[in-house]
Amino acid sequence: MRLFIMRQKNQWRGFAPVRALAHVGLALSLLASTTPAFAGDDVGVAVTVRNEVTGKLQSQTLRIDSGSAVFGKEIVKTNPDSSAKIVLKDNTNLNVGPNSSLTLDKFVFSGENDYQKAAFNLTKGALRFTSGQSDKRAYEMKTPVGTIGVRGTQYTIAVVGNTVRGYVSEGEVTVCNEGGCKTFHEGESFTMTPKTVEAANWGSGLEGTVCQGGCGEATSYSTAMNTTTTVPTINGIPLPAVLAGLGIAGAGAAAGVAGSNNGSNASNDNSGSSPLFPASDQ
Repeated sequence: MRLFIMRQKNQWRGFAPVRALAHVGLALSLLASTTPAFAGDDVGVAVTVRNEVTGKLQSQTLRIDSGSAVFGKEIVKTNPDSSAKIVLKDNTNLNVGPNSSLTLDKFVFSGENDYQKAAFNLTKGALRFTSGQSDKRAYEMKTPVGTIGVRGTQYTIAVVGNTVRGYVSEGEVTVCNEGGCKTFHEGESFTMTPKTVEAANWGSGLEGTVCQGGCGEATSYSTAMNTTTTVPTINGIPLPAVLAGLGIAGAGAAAGVAGSNNGSNASNDNSGSSPLFPASDQ
């Protein structure tokens, strides 16, 4: 069953399946163990959004606001003056920098809030990734020139054309492409091109291209839900009542579960900007 509505701030987007209603705190146990998240499944929430950020899914492009759900197979895009922080159900944090394109590519659940597989594809721009509570082997970051696997990690990468530059803040990453695989640890940097992976000295400066004033501490999914969402409505009718009218068991659980500050944690700060790389690299 699918409902077709537009995504608005603090509102569930209706072309997702019913289990996407976890965005408003409904504990609908519709996913069996090791269940793939298909296109349209809710996998997390946008905590903060700066300026205009959009998501493309099933040929529809809609604005992402603070409190919006994000979905498997969704392509998240930021403008040159925009950024977003997304928190997934397993507490993975994705700080998406300006002028970026990130696909929330493939998710296979191993539990209600854990992934057996969580794959992403950053085709351009910059990202700070902080792994969540899923098995560390679950995570894979694809880029145009290779892949990055994590081991309890926080790292920053920036993609411009056929060059990827990265910095490991915590833990370690394994970077692989046609040239082989290399592992980098906390405090180390790397450069990846189509056939090479080399140590570098970019340092933590890469994080400034993403955070533009600071990413802060990692946010948990439960905190994100309590501080950015309210119980949504469809045509002015509270969502729990709509679901109850459709005969969906447990629909009333949504009432009173979500927070009540209407996304006041959202940041629309326009201050600060920095290019992904010096002008000579563009």
